[in-house]
Amino acid sequence: ADFTVACEDGLVFKVHSPILECRIPEFFGPIIRNECKEKITRQVRFNMNGDVLASLLEWIYTSEVGLRDT
Repeated sequence: ADFTVACEDGLVFKVHSPILECRIPEFFGPIIRNECKEKITRQVRFNMNGDVLASLLEWIYTSEVGLRDT
């Protein structure tokens, strides 16, 4: 993992920037390639809870999202 993704409730996920850029290039491409704060810190923060972010990352990595009990 060379990048971290954080959420509003403090969870931090270690991720791979090439996978993020490949799966959602319109969003992650500019963040990873351009000289911005996120590229320098190697972290992006989302205003969503950890469960939602975990599901998003699961979809990015596997193209599937498992159902979770709430």
